[in-house]
Amino acid sequence: MKVLANVMYAKVGGGLSYACNQVSALAREPDVDVELLVSPWNEEAFRTLGAVSDDALHLVKVPNVPTRFAWEQFVLPRWAARRGFDVVLNSGNFAPLVCGVPNVMVLQNPNFVGDGRIRAAGRGLPYRAKIGLSVAGMRRADAVVSVSDTLTEAIGSEPDLRHIDVVTVRSAGPPVEPDEIDRSAVTGLVGPDPYLVSVANDYPHKRLEDLGALVARLADSTTAVPARVVLVGDIAEDRRAAIRARAGEHADRLVFLGSVGDRPVVSGLYRHAFAAVVTSEMESWGLTLPEAGARSCPVVATDLPAHREVAGDHVRYVEPGDLDAFVSALEAIVDEPRPAPWDIGRTWEDHGRELAAALRDVVDARRAG
Repeated sequence: MKVLANVMYAKVGGGLSYACNQVSALAREPDVDVELLVSPWNEEAFRTLGAVSDDALHLVKVPNVPTRFAWEQFVLPRWAARRGFDVVLNSGNFAPLVCGVPNVMVLQNPNFVGDGRIRAAGRGLPYRAKIGLSVAGMRRADAVVSVSDTLTEAIGSEPDLRHIDVVTVRSAGPPVEPDEIDRSAVTGLVGPDPYLVSVANDYPHKRLEDLGALVARLADSTTAVPARVVLVGDIAEDRRAAIRARAGEHADRLVFLGSVGDRPVVSGLYRHAFAAVVTSEMESWGLTLPEAGARSCPVVATDLPAHREVAGDHVRYVEPGDLDAFVSALEAIVDEPRPAPWDIGRTWEDHGRELAAALRDVVDARRAG
């Protein structure tokens, strides 16, 4: 089976991590020949990954996201047909509306369906247009792959999507034995003082401003919980300013590292943190929780179906925005030993095997139809 994996969308953070792990697992499947469509902002990441040969990696020189959308809609279908691919895998929430080659779309974004779609409706016309394009892509695709049971349920809640073929191929977590890094390397980045860690980009549903408010609350109390947060992720300057504003006079206790591509460094940040905090009000999977768990890092996370699907009873849950509950949950960790490392009992090899089966089903159905 000759698969064209469109990973042009992936830039940083969880999206890039997901795409890299997915194509690597798929490429290891027997009788699956994978080629990749990449963009200027992620070419280096996929070449370094080495999941496929350089000859199987195709750079599309799109300058920006709108051009990428146009290329995917009008050029990609013909490009894939001319090169004889059996199926196109679109991993980034969008897919061509008309495609002669069997066409599968992966949905990762919880903002595009269910309660997320309702919440996102007030975010302006451009964002509503993205939602409309994603929903149209789901309706026209041969199949939709959902990354979690939680997201599959949200898709099923949409009246205009109940007829589509949805296959749940759950994501995986990191191995329990992560790369090690010396404590001094972490100290060189964040200083010697204890800290909480947040690993998230600055999407509105992540509620990162709550971290500023949490720092202010901790700094003004007598708790033994560190009143200091290290933020890892792509966070724009205006969003940093908003987070600092919530911290008020304690804004200097916020440490913004930006995107950290060195996985051993991320591993070290988890290993040496007092705890990981996750403030989002909506998720489709919640990769941060098992990332922290694999490094024996305590986690306090918002009580979301996706978080419970991933982490079960391994973490402490609080309601989104409830700062008092966050403080209480963190205080309960003070006198506890570090938790044993845990994983979700699922590997990327499992993901690759299930995804390959879903793609074969689509190819067989198109040939039979």
